[in-house]
Amino acid sequence: MMDILRLLGIKKRIKGIAFYVNGPDILSHKKSVDMQKTIKQLKNKYNVRIAKVYLDQFASDKLIEAVNNQGYEAVICISDVNVAMAIGIIEDTYNENIEGIALMTTNQLFVDVLRKVKEHKKKTIIVGEKNIQKELLNEADDYIMVR
Repeated sequence: MMDILRLLGIKKRIKGIAFYVNGPDILSHKKSVDMQKTIKQLKNKYNVRIAKVYLDQFASDKLIEAVNNQGYEAVICISDVNVAMAIGIIEDTYNENIEGIALMTTNQLFVDVLRKVKEHKKKTIIVGEKNIQKELLNEADDYIMVR
């Protein structure tokens, strides 16, 4: 089938997921998450089309550069990071090329956002360490534990 499509010059659109990281929550000084390893783990299982790390306005230039160098888009938020990230997630929920939303956060405020994503028949994926809130895991179709 794919050969016929290729001969006709029709490209099959490959859907993927959007990956959102709550920067202040995940990249605090107390934690040591290898973001490059995390995205590799996620890409082993899913086609990651969008990867964004939301940071507050006080993020250092070094942190922003490091995030960009590891294959993510750094999104700097003037206001509340959680609100900006929730808006981004909902926007991608309406993107027809996105079949799921992957989220890396420990903030259970995103439970309602995940419910809204699921209402739109999109897959929900939680990415994180062992200490993920049970409420977040209950809304996830898949869980990827970073090592």
